[in-house]
Amino acid sequence: MIESQYTIMSSLIDKRKYSHFNTPDNPYSVGTKFGVERAFFEIQEHEQRGRKIPIIFESRRRNEDRTLEEEFKKMVEQSNLNGIKGMFDFHCISKKANLPGLQLADLVARPIGVHYLHPEQHNRAWEMLLPKMRTSHDGKLEGYGLKIYPQFDPTE
Repeated sequence: MIESQYTIMSSLIDKRKYSHFNTPDNPYSVGTKFGVERAFFEIQEHEQRGRKIPIIFESRRRNEDRTLEEEFKKMVEQSNLNGIKGMFDFHCISKKANLPGLQLADLVARPIGVHYLHPEQHNRAWEMLLPKMRTSHDGKLEGYGLKIYPQFDPTE
């Protein structure tokens, strides 16, 4: 994982804070929106505008996959990001397909979550992933390779 070339873009929804919103959207949908936005920005930085890019989600169940695809299409259609419409080719793929990308996503998700919940705890996996995460030109991680939502405590 250290030697392979890849870039991590992650969205993290803090359900403890998010559940205090008056009418919260489905956190999976919100996380998907933030993840797709980060992927779009990364693609734009690599001058891939106008290319059709496959975007792959891990399949759950038929109804959940259909709901996710509807939410995805609605999000793209309502987006103000210039060039996002028609860019992504949506796919839901079963974990049984054993795709390396889905395996990698499973491997990176937990260390990111553990680091968020326990930043003081030593986390070798997080330390290994950190250089692979998308950052701004000046090295900023949050908002680039890691979108955390909400950023504030709604009970304050």
